[in-house]
Amino acid sequence: MGHFDDCTPDQRFSQTGDDGLYNGVGTEKIIIDWDQRRYIAVATAWQEEDEEFFFDALAEHIDEIPSNVMQIVVGEQGELLSSAADLDEDPTMIPFYPSPSDYPAHVRQIKRERLVELNRMGVQVDLCEYIPAAGTIPKQVAFKYYINENNMGIIWDEANCLLRIPKHPNIIPFDSLVVDQVEGQDKVVGFTTPFVPGGTILDNVSRPFKLKHLEQLTSTIDHLNLTLGIAHGDITPYNLLIDPLTDDLLIFDFNLASRLGWETEDHRRQSYDPARNDVKFAAFTLYEIITRDIHLRDEHYPHELNIAMVLDTPEDGAAPAWQKHEDVVLDVPVAEYRRHLDDWMTRRSAVGFEDKEQVEMRWDQAPGAFDWPPMPELPEVPFYGAMLRRATQMRQEMVRCGTGFVAWQRPPSLTSRAWAQATPWEPYILSPSSRTVRPVDVSVQLGHHELLSNAEGYVLFLDTGAQATLDYGVEVGGLVTLNIKTLTDGSSGPQLSLAFAESPTHVRPISDDATGSIASQDWDRELNVTVDIGDAVLYTMPRERFRGGFRFMTIVAKAPVTISNITCAVGFSPSQANLRDYSGYFFAPGHDLLSRIWYAAAYTVQTNIGPVDTGRFLPQIQPGWAYNSSIGVAGPVLMDGAKRDRAVWPGDHGISGQTAFLALGDIGLEAFNNSLETMFYYQNETGRFPYAGPSTRSFNSGKESDTYHAWNLIAVYQYAIFTADESWVERHWDNITNAVGYILNGISGDVGLHKQVGANDWGRQGTGGFNSALNALDYHALVSIASLAESLNKPDKARAWTFAAEGIKEAFNKHLWDPDASLYNDNTTTSLHPQDGNAMALLFNLTRDTKQAKALSKALTTNWNGFGPVTPELPDTISPFISGVELLGHFAAGEPDRALELTGRLWGHLLDSPEMTGSTLAEGLAANGSLYYRGASGYNYDAAYTSMSHSWSTGPLIALTTKLTGLGLSGWLRWTFAPQPSGGVQEAQSGFRSPFGQFNASWRLVDGDYIANVSVPGTTVGEIILPWKCKAIRLNDQDWTGSFVDRVGSFVLEATGCDTNGH
Repeated sequence: MGHFDDCTPDQRFSQTGDDGLYNGVGTEKIIIDWDQRRYIAVATAWQEEDEEFFFDALAEHIDEIPSNVMQIVVGEQGELLSSAADLDEDPTMIPFYPSPSDYPAHVRQIKRERLVELNRMGVQVDLCEYIPAAGTIPKQVAFKYYINENNMGIIWDEANCLLRIPKHPNIIPFDSLVVDQVEGQDKVVGFTTPFVPGGTILDNVSRPFKLKHLEQLTSTIDHLNLTLGIAHGDITPYNLLIDPLTDDLLIFDFNLASRLGWETEDHRRQSYDPARNDVKFAAFTLYEIITRDIHLRDEHYPHELNIAMVLDTPEDGAAPAWQKHEDVVLDVPVAEYRRHLDDWMTRRSAVGFEDKEQVEMRWDQAPGAFDWPPMPELPEVPFYGAMLRRATQMRQEMVRCGTGFVAWQRPPSLTSRAWAQATPWEPYILSPSSRTVRPVDVSVQLGHHELLSNAEGYVLFLDTGAQATLDYGVEVGGLVTLNIKTLTDGSSGPQLSLAFAESPTHVRPISDDATGSIASQDWDRELNVTVDIGDAVLYTMPRERFRGGFRFMTIVAKAPVTISNITCAVGFSPSQANLRDYSGYFFAPGHDLLSRIWYAAAYTVQTNIGPVDTGRFLPQIQPGWAYNSSIGVAGPVLMDGAKRDRAVWPGDHGISGQTAFLALGDIGLEAFNNSLETMFYYQNETGRFPYAGPSTRSFNSGKESDTYHAWNLIAVYQYAIFTADESWVERHWDNITNAVGYILNGISGDVGLHKQVGANDWGRQGTGGFNSALNALDYHALVSIASLAESLNKPDKARAWTFAAEGIKEAFNKHLWDPDASLYNDNTTTSLHPQDGNAMALLFNLTRDTKQAKALSKALTTNWNGFGPVTPELPDTISPFISGVELLGHFAAGEPDRALELTGRLWGHLLDSPEMTGSTLAEGLAANGSLYYRGASGYNYDAAYTSMSHSWSTGPLIALTTKLTGLGLSGWLRWTFAPQPSGGVQEAQSGFRSPFGQFNASWRLVDGDYIANVSVPGTTVGEIILPWKCKAIRLNDQDWTGSFVDRVGSFVLEATGCDTNGH
């Protein structure tokens, strides 16, 4: 994925060596495919000189021909005539690789096998990640390597230069040497540098280029040239970054760097090229950033570039004006940039930046100069039968001699593109493209006003009493900044107020409620603002008034004011540089609602990842709000909601942890981990986890919950299999066993079920006794942790916990099953049939057989109304949390049509009701579909208190990826592919990324014939389960009758004659 997805053939291919003869009359060219890292010979039966013909022909076939093909012959139209896999036709050359001992001893090394490819950023440059140490978060790096002789010296010089450059705030630092093993010996095949997201200055035109960035560029060039004696040699917008975390400029890519004035005869080494003068290139770079005009560099790079093309030299007269491109964002006028550039170039005038290209000093005259050795002497190797000192060897000769070599070939990017097809899901992503967002609409409800707009958004002229509401288009959250100008002294009172609302229903002069619930629905009220009179004042909300979730902001003028430059600094998912960069995806052609629900769920959980210091302050202030307390032991944190409670609730993690992982990958796992670490930190001596995290009244008052304890154990298991981080599991193994012990100690010897003592739960009523939901959760927790114990070679624990789980299942069916209703009772003393206990029994496999499961699935529909399931255990309530469990349960019972019907009914309403945000999923509903969730049970009929972005409501994302599309993790380095085409869905694709690799699946069903493309990490094993009987099944073009797949990497599954009506 990445660079090669849409590149042209000449960007993907290079000819290496001279033309050869084919059959004595034709032409053969040896071509390197940089995408697959593969050499291949392309031949014609006639003399053909046009290189583009060979590239275009190869582009038509390269991604379909088998990986062992060494040569293809094409016809006059580029059609494939024949292919050869004979070793004699192998044109591959293996370059020389130095040893780690050829580098300084202190330099860090990493095994190539530890690098997980995430993206292909360019020729011989990949985006990868690795785990630096056990228990740490994966680190993303750019991996530069070489597979051919021409780049051998470049990588040697770049690595040696970069690792010796002292740490500098504006230079990408060296990370590690990458070593691979050849015949038992480590060889250095490349190196890594830290990856900085957000794109280069050339790529990301929306990012402001500030005067300070130019100042950092020029001072860093001075440091390189004058202090270190190093010329970068390629100062261009595509080699400059802006760090999104520090807002500092960074220079990277030193592959053309050299020592000033240094010359060499060795073609493998980099001499200083005066035409690549850093001062001259800096002037062109600034011109290109401001004007977006790159034609001069395209046409004259590098040797014909003359500084007068963009900048008059002092003796030539006044400098010409530069026209700023309309899309470019600067923080001062162009003249200020030019003034700094001119002053700097005057100071650097000793370096000729015209045709003279003089050098003011040699590298060895610089005070901080350093040197590095030449490449090691080439070894003697067999070459056409002789022993020669060569930089490369022929792979065919190495194979014949039994000599080991570095293997580079990999599948084509097209494998990934086959699922993406230009990412048709991109329009469904709701996340903003920038952390600074502006309102997209404005309406004025009251008072005299004027409304204008400019490059900085809306300008409001409001008289006293005027009221305007700004709409950000989607749920956002953070701190608002705006320019305010007023001539009214604030000593007599505030000049304006701000009010926030998630739902359009609660747009009004006061905010919806985030701090507490009250029948009058006015707990939080407004934020009053007072500023100095006179010139416009840049106002930013106080840090403690952080507002975690809102779509609408209402301004009430209490004096005449002018308001402009209205922005919100988005505060959620703080470690994610690009908010739209999801590692997971889903798309079902022709089923727009399903795709919209998936991305609304993804955006919901993203808005629920918050900075650790934005929890609700306790005791709650009234009126108003304060969100400046600690949520957990580290951040960012996976919370329950964006607006409120902004806290760790372990019960929610049973849904939200999975959603965060599937949608956001490492970003989600980071927040999930911090929330689990918070639970481990506060686990008590009995092994019980807290009911809730810090910054909640439940935590402070010591409330306990047996169900949330079990949910947290389930979440621990989920995190473990999502990461395969054995060191993390071992570090917490005592915590885990103590938590299991708490469950086992609660099981009654007479009944065989766990009697509920910690009765707090998700808000339902009537808890206690031998509760069905608790025992279903305990069963699943025991089965899951037993599976973990078995995978990590703890067989005694695995057997004991499995045995205990089997006992719960037996007692569960003996004491709680009501055969007349085909439902489980809530406990042993009631006839209530709860939604939660039955949904969990269905999902977690408490039923004895398929017939019972299907009966239970059908019986659950008796709770449904037009908006969704009305839960019997909490009257007048529809819970998306418990309904998400039910949704997954219907899939588990093999009832996908019913599952998708529920998805459209409930989550379609949560997304499209005029009361909703249209972008995130609400915490819950009243039975009539309104926002009076839990009105009579804790929320005081305060509809304004209901959270409109609540991660426990995101169950459909899990279902659409792991159940409908069908690919999900089911154990330690183990996956299951069990698609369930249904509800008219005949085609779907989804994927996600784990620390150990990317998972992708796409399938299509047409008239009983089914084809699926699946890609999984090669270190994993899995199981394939199709929902129908089929006449024939083929796996990777071979007849197949099994179910288990061992380390296959990727496969194509074809099933024909399937009885799709019988499922």
